[in-house]
Order: sequence, then C-alpha cells, then structure tokens
Amino acid sequence: ELNVEYHKGLPKITVPLPSRKERCSFVLKPISNTVGDFLDMLKREDKGIDRVVCKSQDGTRIASSNTIETLLDEDFKLIINDNSYNVSTPKDERLSTEEVQNLADIKTIVNRLYQALHVDEHQVSKEKELLAQLETLKLEVQPLETVYLAC
Repeated sequence: ELNVEYHKGLPKITVPLPSRKERCSFVLKPISNTVGDFLDMLKREDKGIDRVVCKSQDGTRIASSNTIETLLDEDFKLIINDNSYNVSTPKDERLSTEEVQNLADIKTIVNRLYQALHVDEHQVSKEKELLAQLETLKLEVQPLETVYLAC
C-alpha cells in the first residue's frame, strides 16, 4: 500500500519497494523537488526498480519536470515495474497557493541575501588569485627582461 501524508508541512510518500518487500518513506520539497527527482530517489533506493512512472488517473504520463506540488494537486498512479498503485493525495493538509507563493518569495529573498553576502568574499578571493598569478608572471619575465636589457 502506498501512503501520502504531510509531515511538518512537507509531503511524505511511503512506497513499498519491490526488491526488499519493505516500505520506504520519502520526504519531498513541494517547490524545489520534481517528479523526476522523486523517481530517481526511488531507483537509487531500490536497484531492482527497472521502470517507474507517474500517470494521471486517466493514464496520461506526468512529466519528470513537473514539481511535486503539481503532482500532488490530484490523485495519480505510481507504476513501479509491473505494479500499479493508486495514490490518493490528502487535500486538507496541503499548503495553499498563497502559502506556496510566500515560500517562493522567501526562497528568492534568501537567495538574494546569500549572493549579496558572498559577492565581497568572492571578489577578495579572485583578487588574491590574480595577484598571485601576476607575481608568478613577473618572476617568469624578469630573466627575459635582464637578457633584453643586456643586449
């Protein structure tokens, strides 16, 4: 049996693995993880998985580039090798569109902050690197200049 529940605001999908005949839980990030990420996690966890795909209830394949948030908008089928699992997504625990947008905005702000704080560090590092290269080049050119001036 396949189970989807929310744990600390994140979707946790518990899947029966075919090789080991045991259940394994995957906690996913709705915005940054994709269907492809989830399928790759499944394959890495159980090397006995040859084929895994997500399909909508009407049988349409769900693209690997879709976000987990989009995947969990509606019930879907998870097909692992020859086993098909109907997945019912909990509707009441999911983040609202506004909450998801707020999380995306926060992620953008954190990214900008990170970039702003690390730009100076990167510039100092590059400057040191370039000064070291300049010093090395001066040492390499010095004997040539001495020969040139002697002529």
